[in-house]
This record gives sequence, structure tokens and C-alpha cells, in this order.
Amino acid sequence: MKHLMLSLTLLLALTPAWAVICKQVDAKGVVSYSDLPPDECPKPVQLPEYSRYAPRPIAAPPAPPRPAANGNRTGGAYQSLAIRQPEQGASVHDPAGRLDIALAVQPALQEGDSIRILLDGAEVLTTGGTSGITLGNVARGRHSLQAVIAAPDGRQILASPVVTFYMHRLTEAEREAADKREAARLTEEQRRLKERLEQEKKALRERTRRDIEAQRRRVEQQRQSDFTPDPTSPQFAPGGNGTSPAYTPIPKARDRSEERFTRDARDLEATRRDSSRRHPGEAADFDAPEPSRTPSGEAGDFNRGNAPGAAPLPSHPGGHPAYTPNFTPPSR
Repeated sequence: MKHLMLSLTLLLALTPAWAVICKQVDAKGVVSYSDLPPDECPKPVQLPEYSRYAPRPIAAPPAPPRPAANGNRTGGAYQSLAIRQPEQGASVHDPAGRLDIALAVQPALQEGDSIRILLDGAEVLTTGGTSGITLGNVARGRHSLQAVIAAPDGRQILASPVVTFYMHRLTEAEREAADKREAARLTEEQRRLKERLEQEKKALRERTRRDIEAQRRRVEQQRQSDFTPDPTSPQFAPGGNGTSPAYTPIPKARDRSEERFTRDARDLEATRRDSSRRHPGEAADFDAPEPSRTPSGEAGDFNRGNAPGAAPLPSHPGGHPAYTPNFTPPSR
């Protein structure tokens, strides 16, 4: 409610004298306020008197004491003011005409005082310090420089001796020559940088080549060590003393006739079945007896007289000329 009354009060203060605060209620029961002329307001609102109060006065800080007219300061009068840089008759070389200034004040600059820089008698800069003072775009030629300590009211307290200096700025030809020298310097630095990079690349390639060669030597040594006997390890001779189990004895070749008779004898042998595969009712007599062998590989009971075709061959009747005793081959 207080906020509403305050808003109405402010609206009343900003409304022209001929307007009144009008209260209106629409069909939905929403109340609204507006400023209308008295003849157009169906229901003007009578506002109560509002309070007026003045702002609380704020005490101003005490003003600093003004310096005396005779120039005496709180900490004592200034004894000296001199320009340390540039020196008297100095030549300043700067392409942009920049001039750095350094001052010496005894005693130190007091609060409220300032230093004015005069170039050729005209004030060009006002500062509150004695260092970091820079003038820019000073024209070529001879110039005079002077510093003055000024009080807060603008009075001159102390002035330094005038210093004369000469500003040297580059001409167009000198600037082009300087640009060429700078470009040559940059080119030389780039050349040295490129040479250094090439040397580093070369050293890297050489180091990589040495590493590859060392790796190849190690692989070759390892490969040769697999086929070269180690003198510290025992030697194994196949078939002799200390034969390694890994090396089986080499079988000796037999005579061909021995191989032939052995193969024939193996083919003539009856097939023996394992006793585990034999029928229980099968007699052991059915096993084929092991035949005896002669040194030539034939069975021991082999009788050549009973062999078929053992009878002597009949003599040839001699009807063919090749079988006659006195045969003479025909001549051509």
C-alpha cells in the first residue's frame, strides 16, 4: 500500500496542474489509475498530503592550505632544477623525432606542484614527475629546452637553465637506406637460421643412419650366433660319447640283397592278431608258426627237389642253326 501511495504521489507531482488522478474499474474488476482532465474523470482520487524533507547536509573536506605568496613550501623552498637529459649541445638521432627528458629537482617535487616543459619557449607538456618524460615528433634542427616548476595557482616557482640540443631525423634517402640495412639484417638472420636448421636435419639423418647400422649389426650378430657353436657350451657328436638326446643316431644303409630278402620274408609272414582281439574260443594252435630262415632269407623247410619244374630240362633237338656246334654266321 505504501508503494502504491508513493507511486501516486510521484505521478501527481509530474502531472500538470489541470490533470487529476482518475481511478477506473473495468468489467473484470481490474483497477487502473491514469491522469485525465477533471471533466473526463468519472471518479477522481483525493490524495493525502505527502511529507517533504530536506536532504541531510554533508560536511565538505577541509581544503589544503594554500602556499605562501613568497614561494616558501611546506617542506622548504626548491634549491635547484636542472635538465640531466639531453645534455647541453647533445645530438639526438631518432627517426621519429622522439626526445627523452630527465630532470633533477632539489628537494623532491612537492604535492600540488607541477613541471612544465618548454620547447623553443613554448609549453609542450605538463607533468607531475621528473622521469619518464618523452616528447614526440620533434622537428629536425636546433632546439632549446627548459623546465619550470609551477605552483597549483599557475605561478612560476623555479626555472631550469636552458639546454640546447640538435635533433637529427632520417631523410627519405636515409630512411630507404635504413630499411635496406634492416632487410639485409633480417635476410642474414634468416639465412643463418636456415643454415642452422639444415645442420640440425643433417645431424638427425646421420644419427638415424648410425642407429639403423647398429641395429643391423646386432641382428646379424644374433643370426650368426644361431649357427656358430659357443666355445663355452659342450659339443655333441652324433653316435659318440656325450651324444645329445636331440640328435638321434643316423641309421646305416644295408645291402640291397639283404633288403630284398627281408622285404620278401616280411611279405610271406602270416598276419598275427593281437591276443586282445582274438576270440575267447579260438585256440592258440591256429597261430601261424614262425618259419625258420636260411642265411639267404629262404624258409628252412623249403625243398628244391619238391619244387615244381625241378626236373632237368630236355636237350634241344638242334634243328635251329644257332644251336649247331659249328655255326658260322652269314656274311653280308
